[in-house]
Formats: sequence, structure tokens, C-alpha cells
Amino acid sequence: DFSGGNLSATAGGADLEYITDTASVTDFGTTEALGLPAIAGDVGNVMKIGKTTIDQGLRLPVPLGGGSLLESWTMMFDILSPAASSGKNRALIEGTDIFGGAEFGINANNALTHAGSGAGAVLADTWHRIAFVVDATNGRIDKYVDGAFVGGGGINQGDIDGGRFALDNNSALFTDDTEPAAATEEVVVSSIQLRNVVLSGPQIFAIGGPVAGGLPVDLPPVPSFISAWTPSGPVANRDTSVGAVIYQGDTTVDRASIKLEVDGAELSAQVAADGISLNVSASPSAPFAVGSKHTITISY
Repeated sequence: DFSGGNLSATAGGADLEYITDTASVTDFGTTEALGLPAIAGDVGNVMKIGKTTIDQGLRLPVPLGGGSLLESWTMMFDILSPAASSGKNRALIEGTDIFGGAEFGINANNALTHAGSGAGAVLADTWHRIAFVVDATNGRIDKYVDGAFVGGGGINQGDIDGGRFALDNNSALFTDDTEPAAATEEVVVSSIQLRNVVLSGPQIFAIGGPVAGGLPVDLPPVPSFISAWTPSGPVANRDTSVGAVIYQGDTTVDRASIKLEVDGAELSAQVAADGISLNVSASPSAPFAVGSKHTITISY
């Protein structure tokens, strides 16, 4: 978390390392001292790294566990992209040296990207907590901004077998090994964390957005939340049922406490368990009027 003004790890083992003379484009300090926005209202310790060449960057220590590749993993950054870097490609993670270029980053549309597939929005001069989750077992890569899932997709078997999205002893941050190195720009980070496990969407939701204290070493408990609504969009048939799915997380929701309302009037709701979720649904006594607008609320 850069509280020591260097690349030393706060937890987990080995430190980040400079590749060649990267220290020359790296600066440490507080958000206040460097004239940067506060992190969730508080002063934080940060590292600012400038545009790097193909011979620069930070070597990433990867927990390989005796193997040669880490195929499934989660990596998170508390990051700020200065306005001067916005609208440009910003390399974040270069996996193995098997494939050219950085596999993960922020693209010119200010979206999180892996191999050209972009999702979400990273605003200029704004602190965000971003996450990339590579699940080789189930063939997926998912991306998150401030705890919210913004997009994902499948990985083809050839890329899994070839280790395209894996990490190894050659993995690096904030560099791009293609010539010319046009895909790097200045970024500021206050916390970086690599986990050798696949975190679920609810776990990343619980981790939430950036704070000055950095990413948590211990995963926080997952709260309950509404994971889906019925109807799912702003337009529905007149005779639609109404309801929601409550994901219980690490809590236990008292079913008797659940109240479903339409326009302030309580409905007689049915509650059915579906694994860790509760499906809450009800049918209004009469079809909705054509073109009418309504508000669905649920409390528990």
C-alpha cells in the first residue's frame, strides 16, 4: 500500500521490483503532497508511475505454488488516471512473455480491457477500485469497477492451454513489450493486490470501492443485496408478476421480515429458497393500466 514510500509488500510475501531504471519515472508521497484528490475523503499514500518504455515497468511477484503458471487469479488496483492520460491506452498487467503486449489495461475509451475487450468506465482524476478476475477452470474473465460487475466473457480453450491470460515469473505491471511502447501512460495507485484464487462477484461487491487504507488483507463478509428484479427492465407486460432476488451472502435473512410493495401498497409475496438466494414474487390483483408507471420496493 506504499505507506513506506517504496515497493515493499504490506502483506503476502515478495515485493514488487523495478525493471531496469523504472525508479526514474516513479514517485511516492501522499495524495495531499502530490496535489491529488483525496481517497474517499481521506489522505492516502500513493505511487505515481509515469509513461514507461518497453524496458521498464514493475516485476510482479506471482505465487506459483511450485508450478510454472498461475492460470486462475484475481488482481485489484486502487487507481487514479490523470486527465492527461485519459482517452489513451494504459497498460496495467502483462502476463507471460509468450504473447506480445499487455493483456490487461484501460483502453482509449477509458474502459477496462483484456485483449481488446472493453467494459466499464474509468473516469479521469477519480479514484476507482478495479478488478480483473481470470477463471481458467470455467473459462471466463470478468471485470469490476468499485465493486460492480461491468463485463466479462469466455476464454477459448486455446488461450487457456497456451497460457495467454496466465501469470508467471515474467509478469509485470505498467509496461507494454511491443514496439513502440504506445500503450503506457502515467497512472497513480494507492493499493495493489494479487490473489491466487478466483473471487466471486459478491466477494468483490463486499470489498467495494477505494479507501485511503487500501485493499483489505482479510476478505470482508458478504452482505445481503438485491441481485435481480422482476420485471428486469423499465417496460413490462400489463400482467407481469413483480418481485426480486435477495442474495443472502454471509447473512441469514428472516423470511418473515420480507415486505414487497407496489406504489406503497404491500402485496402477499411468496418466498422460495434457491441456494443462497431467496426469490420473492407476487402477482398484482389486476393488470396494470396501459402506459402506467409504478414503483416496486422490497424491505427486510
